[in-house]
Parts: sequence; C-alpha cells; structure tokens
Amino acid sequence: MEMETKKRDVKKVLWSIGKYTLITLKWMLIVGIIAGCIGAGAAYGYVSALVKDDPVRSKETMTTQIQENALTGFVYFNDDTVIGQLRSEDEPKAGRAEGYSPAGARCGIFH
Repeated sequence: MEMETKKRDVKKVLWSIGKYTLITLKWMLIVGIIAGCIGAGAAYGYVSALVKDDPVRSKETMTTQIQENALTGFVYFNDDTVIGQLRSEDEPKAGRAEGYSPAGARCGIFH
C-alpha cells in the first residue's frame, strides 16, 4: 500500500515538473516570436529611413555604376599628371587559350 502511494507521489511530481516546463517553454517561444517581430520591424524601419530619399534606379544605371568600380585605378600628382597605374590581384590579364579545353575557352574562365 505504501509503495503505491510513493509511485503516485512520484508520478504527480514528475507530471507537475513536466507541465510547468512545457508551459515555460511555450511562453518563452511566444515571447521570442514577439521580440523577433519587433526587432525585424525596427530594422525594416531603420533601413527604410536610410533609403527613403534615394531614387529608384534602372537596371542599366546600376550595371554601369557597378562596372565603374571594376576599372583599373590610376594615381595622379596634384597637377593631374599620371604617376602610374594601380594594379590589383583581380585585374584580368590577357592570355592564350592554347592547351585548354574548348569549353573553357568559350566561357572565358582563364585570364
């Protein structure tokens, strides 16, 4: 008789621990979702405020602006005479397609 009472008590304790754990996890999930939505809204508002005065650009305008950055830079004196060219590792160099596969030659994957 005493053994059954202890088993019931253990089951009640485990049930209450499990129940309160699940309730706590549920509320943590709800608060986390609400906090995430508030944070996302704040970030969206911040970015919107930063770009509100920028005009909508066409695809051609964006393409030309991006390709302007790909040009090689030059260094000038104060009187606009050229000192030299700034080279980077990304600067493409002309090469020959000999010894490469025709597919690579068509794609232009070598410099």
